[in-house]
Amino acid sequence: MTETPEKRAACIRGLRDLADFLESHPYLPMPVCVRVGPLVVGDDDQQRAAVDRIANVLGVEPVSNADDTHYEAERSFGPVAYEATAIRASRMAAYDALMSYRGAVQTSEAAS
Repeated sequence: MTETPEKRAACIRGLRDLADFLESHPYLPMPVCVRVGPLVVGDDDQQRAAVDRIANVLGVEPVSNADDTHYEAERSFGPVAYEATAIRASRMAAYDALMSYRGAVQTSEAAS
């Protein structure tokens, strides 16, 4: 998704509208937390560079998970967080291969 000033303004308006709506409907169940962030695109190096830039603005240090397939920067505002995640291409390829089987196998209960 290409960010434009109009899309950015619309997203910010939507977040404010959601907050106002939730505040005016106190009996509506709340999510446990809210996480928002950009879609980080590009090859592995480009994604990591984007996360580094975002981490700098957020004032946080990016971190890698144990197997170095995810590289993330996150800043929390109470139960709300802004996060950016780079996922290695090899991990995404493995996930896409796994998901290609989605719906191909059903339990006997699901089939009836």
